[in-house]
Amino acid sequence: MINANDLRRGMAIKFNNSLCVVVDTEHIKPGKGGAYIQAVLKDLRLGRTLNNRFRSQESVEDVRLEGKAMQFLYKDSGGFHFMDLETFETVVLSMDFIGENAHFLVPELEVEIEFYDSEPVLIDLPASVDLKIVETVPGEKGNSVANVQKPATLETGYTLNVPLFINQGEKIKIDTRSGKYLGRA
Repeated sequence: MINANDLRRGMAIKFNNSLCVVVDTEHIKPGKGGAYIQAVLKDLRLGRTLNNRFRSQESVEDVRLEGKAMQFLYKDSGGFHFMDLETFETVVLSMDFIGENAHFLVPELEVEIEFYDSEPVLIDLPASVDLKIVETVPGEKGNSVANVQKPATLETGYTLNVPLFINQGEKIKIDTRSGKYLGRA
């Protein structure tokens, strides 16, 4: 058990008999009444986001997750296949579990998968990945100053906007949290 004041972003807790991850916290001291912690929690089993107010002196049950370094192997009709880098065992995760992260998974990408009681509950991608552009209109030289962009489709099928000077076949760096273009790889 931990004090609600000790809640931090990324922590796993048990809340209303559900496993949740703290997305954000804010300590609030109103002019009248006691201080409280306003927390945004994500229920890992249902995928929904909850807002909850904890009193400062309230206790919360913290949960220890076991993180494993894993490598993405491939995707097929059964799901996404990952290999444990220590034991070489494979784990198959569903599209529902992977969600929007599927746009950034390429073979041999190393990720961190968090387990609770031997069950995967969270996937943590690197902050950025390098992906190849497979389709876009031809680039134009000299348009690197203006903030004009064009759509580009990546090797994973994800489409985003890139500057006009980027060409088909180039590798670019993508932010996995926002899905935005960061620069050339």
